[in-house]
Amino acid sequence: MHADRPAGVGASAQMSSSVTRAFFGLGSNLGDRPAMLREAVRLLTAGIPRSQEIKPSCMLSSIYETSPVGTEGIHPPYLNAVIGIDTQETPESLLETALAVEERLGRIRKVRWEPRTIDIDLLLYGAAIIDKPGLTVPHPRLHERRFVLEPLSEVAGNLIHPLLEKTIRELAVGLRRAVPDQAVSRIHGADGFGLDTGLTL
Repeated sequence: MHADRPAGVGASAQMSSSVTRAFFGLGSNLGDRPAMLREAVRLLTAGIPRSQEIKPSCMLSSIYETSPVGTEGIHPPYLNAVIGIDTQETPESLLETALAVEERLGRIRKVRWEPRTIDIDLLLYGAAIIDKPGLTVPHPRLHERRFVLEPLSEVAGNLIHPLLEKTIRELAVGLRRAVPDQAVSRIHGADGFGLDTGLTL
């Protein structure tokens, strides 16, 4: 087991030869939402192995409050954020780690659109385009979700979507105009997480 990996989080440590920046979307609308986001960030940064040659670094967005898509007025609002982590781990292993963190934080998958303690999506893996059972990168609905684009634009606005060939900022501005009713409000800066991930933010 990796020395810095919490027990039960990410069973494998598949490493590629190059460093890639991976971005995850985080969301919570059950329980202590800020605490769930903080713990998800802590477990992700501890559970993703990095070689000694990589300077530990990550990008953490502000925290946003958003209305749940598809169940507005029925389910409680979400807190959302985005984290980018430099890693040599494969996208398959990153997905495994994300699912393990969700399980550890009490995520139960029963019905689509249901409230959840934590939701972790692998949004981007460098400029990679992956489409296979169980793993699609870029996330197939990334460009349709303001609650993803707004925090992602904050930390990586100039990043180009590998398929749409537009910057994340351009996608965010376009969606803001197209669906202004998707309410997204920035409520805390990255310091709102109130934690030290042990990485350079």
